[in-house]
Amino acid sequence: SFSRGSEVISVGQPCDTAVHPSARRLGIFSAMTTLALDLAKQEDIKVIFNNPNPEAALGDLRMGWRDLGG
Repeated sequence: SFSRGSEVISVGQPCDTAVHPSARRLGIFSAMTTLALDLAKQEDIKVIFNNPNPEAALGDLRMGWRDLGG
């Protein structure tokens, strides 16, 4: 969690995701990410952040994530 003044904000960071090369381009990464985001909403997590490798970052960007730089 992060604090902003007296407000505590619940945050989350997804764990690494791997899809076997023979199963890529089938929507598995997107489905897993969507499920994780749905679960985060149920837990009232307000912010999700990630630090993906360059290949995984492409999947995040295709799903609408934003690169805030590092």
